[in-house]
Amino acid sequence: MFRRAFTSFSSHRFVFALALAIATAAIPAAGQSDSSSSGLQGTWRVQVNVINCSTGQGIGPAFSSLLTFARGGTLTGTTRNAAFQPGQRTGDFGVWNYLGGNTYSADSEALILFTSTAPPVFQSGTQRITQSIVLNGDSFESVAITRFYDVNHNLLTSGCAHAAATRFQ
Repeated sequence: MFRRAFTSFSSHRFVFALALAIATAAIPAAGQSDSSSSGLQGTWRVQVNVINCSTGQGIGPAFSSLLTFARGGTLTGTTRNAAFQPGQRTGDFGVWNYLGGNTYSADSEALILFTSTAPPVFQSGTQRITQSIVLNGDSFESVAITRFYDVNHNLLTSGCAHAAATRFQ
């Protein structure tokens, strides 16, 4: 199901969504609009595909995450990405914002506690994820820009991802 959703994600929609993610990165987070029903609030099972930022083509194996969007605009999560060594990456903590209609933005960070000893090498520091999310009932799709920083907050590298999620019920 997630593979089908990913392959149907056209490059034009990808470019638009990525541009929206970049444009909303600086918008301050706020709570969810009262007019948006339960909206994004709740816990979500997420299937993440790392993608080439230019083409939208998948890179490497997909992995799963759980994200919880709380009333008031906070975000917590965890991920099962085999690229990280056991205990290397903390959970995600961040904020989200209702932008109107069925669109949301989210920014979260995780600490990278130590530098990898084997490839792929992740340096001690932080991982920041900026997402543009489009909600469709009990599912959503998002595009994200992921940035890795060293302990002094110097940018090391960045990448992109596409995710498809279903509400945890």
